[in-house]
Amino acid sequence: MLFTVTGWSDWVSILVMGLVSLAYTVLGGISAVVWTEVFQMAIMIIGAVAAFIQLLLLIPGGWEQVVQIAGEAGKFQVFDWGNPFKLDYTFWSGVIGGIFLTLSSHGADQDLVQRLLSCKTLRGAKLAIIGSGFVVLIQFALFLLIGIMLFTFYHTLPPDVEKTDQIFPYFITTEFNPILSGLVIAAIFAAAMSSTASALNSLSSTTITDFVQPILNRVSDEKRDVRMSRWVTVGWCIVLMIIAYLARNSENILETGLKVATFTYGSLLGAFLLGIFTPIRSQRAVTLGMCMGTVAVLVAYWLFRDMLFWTWYIPLAVLVTVCVSWAWNRIGRS
Repeated sequence: MLFTVTGWSDWVSILVMGLVSLAYTVLGGISAVVWTEVFQMAIMIIGAVAAFIQLLLLIPGGWEQVVQIAGEAGKFQVFDWGNPFKLDYTFWSGVIGGIFLTLSSHGADQDLVQRLLSCKTLRGAKLAIIGSGFVVLIQFALFLLIGIMLFTFYHTLPPDVEKTDQIFPYFITTEFNPILSGLVIAAIFAAAMSSTASALNSLSSTTITDFVQPILNRVSDEKRDVRMSRWVTVGWCIVLMIIAYLARNSENILETGLKVATFTYGSLLGAFLLGIFTPIRSQRAVTLGMCMGTVAVLVAYWLFRDMLFWTWYIPLAVLVTVCVSWAWNRIGRS
């Protein structure tokens, strides 16, 4: 998006976004991430509402025209009751796969769990996770409507636009006045930096807590851990920028990001469910189960990606993780 707005090269755009996110993540930690995301969220919603209004004013015929053109193209179809395993977003793949995806991201992924842990009370954490569901529903509905309105406005890819991900930034730079354009561009950057900063903070936290401290076998020292976590954050920022550069040609960057997450989300959720609902506490059994769950997803991706939609990868990994962990735990006890 930064490339579309500024004309910078891919690697310069990625470098700028990465370094800006790195700066306030390293300097402020989780507090900076949380409070920055509050302001970013506000800017993002205001920018989206501004884009919605601007599109409504520019489309001849207004909302009636949107309903007519988008309706004829099937853009308002909410449910697809077809084959649940076909390579598309059907009702069944969305509901079942979506449940497992949300359980993984909101229940076991450090990216969101760290924010819940920053709440002062358990009640506050519960209200935050429930409230986020309603906010995300409204937010996604607004963004989807903007996408439908962009389809109505352009009908096809505009000139000099190669991917659908670039249509919105192109619209902003060509159809908005400079002041409003700056606001919406800030909203887009806010969304990108929010994702990057929270990922950096969670990766740094888990690396220090789950790997560095156990390997070095040291007693926790706050000053040393903070200093070390900053360098770890820098290292993860470099890794994320490399991944972003390698994925720059993806047709749909949002779907690509979710697909990558499914490679490990199922194993993570499987281990979480084992810890909550079973007496299995064998580290070896759970680790083996998680590894086999990840392998199962990789095999499914390489051999059956033309037959199995990606939303089913997480349930598959959960099943393999739980079964392998249970079987290995039984073997170890016999």
